[in-house]
Amino acid sequence: MAGTQLLQNLMDALQAEVSVAPRILVLRQGRDFAADNPTSGVHKGVEYHTVGAGLRPGLSSVFGLPGYIREGLGLLRRWYRPDTKNILFVYGPPSTDNLVFVYRARRIGYRVVFYLVEDIRVQGHAKDFFARVKHASAVFLTRRIGRLADAVLVISRRLQDQIEPLVGGRCPVRRLPICVNLDEIPFIDRPFGSPVKMLYGGTFGDKDKVEVLLEAFETLCSRGRDLRLELTGRGSPERMEAVRQRVEAMACRDRIDWLGYLEAGEYSRRLGEFDILCMTRGSSAFAQAGFPFKLGEYLATGRPVVASRVSDVTEYLTDRQDAILIEPDNPASIVQAVEWLLDHPDLARQIGRAGRQTAERCFDTRRQAGTLVELLDSL
Repeated sequence: MAGTQLLQNLMDALQAEVSVAPRILVLRQGRDFAADNPTSGVHKGVEYHTVGAGLRPGLSSVFGLPGYIREGLGLLRRWYRPDTKNILFVYGPPSTDNLVFVYRARRIGYRVVFYLVEDIRVQGHAKDFFARVKHASAVFLTRRIGRLADAVLVISRRLQDQIEPLVGGRCPVRRLPICVNLDEIPFIDRPFGSPVKMLYGGTFGDKDKVEVLLEAFETLCSRGRDLRLELTGRGSPERMEAVRQRVEAMACRDRIDWLGYLEAGEYSRRLGEFDILCMTRGSSAFAQAGFPFKLGEYLATGRPVVASRVSDVTEYLTDRQDAILIEPDNPASIVQAVEWLLDHPDLARQIGRAGRQTAERCFDTRRQAGTLVELLDSL
């Protein structure tokens, strides 16, 4: 979900660049393809096509591969313009899904840019044979990414430190952090409500450590704090069930609301309804290599944000200036952060306003798109 929104933000901003004409080639729409999603069309002015939408894990997919490859290569040839610079921008690492397209694109005349947002070595994946093959191929090919790329973008310093030795100077490696569309998220500057509403939104994955936040919330309620916790997003059935069981076992479960999954537009509009926004990610190797997309959205609201010290967070945020920074995997640290905000409401508003300024300075989609275009122009 975060990856889709990140790309959408970039596409929105790139359309404003007169030198860029973006198109999107979707490969298989992932494992959760919805049958009622249009496989091709125009979204927000950008043409997109899906190849292999009907492919599913299993031996039957082998028979669909020739058509998948033929259709994708046909689009790359049709979109190629010999009188201008052509870039194949690949979101994610090289793998069996995209290697043929990357190889042929280079032969046709495209420059190839990869954008890496996760450490593939520790990334989770499905357990079936084809998912294992794709993951193993991504690990193998990422070690050789310098032979496939004209440039590599990474979302964090840890990934940059990992990729630069693999590239060996063959192409530039640049950081491009998260981006947020500030026009779609209302800036709200107001006092705390009563009760104070906390928000967690995300995928409910292991990296997100929602149970740690729940433990902290339980402690806060036991101390008589007037709070509500709102949960939105979705995750695997197993993880969602684990979180629901944890909530049901809590004495303060009547103070926890499930908002379900909110579509992007509604989610952005509603963010400002909450008083304290929680990005309480754990300290796993996966979390340290990535960067939490929702942090930019939270900061953009102008509401105070509680954020874990993971990945590059401390390069952009300063504790009690533009966010409240906490130690990951530590319920007591969350409790301390929330209580400080409750006890210092005026400072909390100042922190929220400063957080919005940080979002404008560091994560504004228009700035990020400008940085991206500068790199592409240099290739």
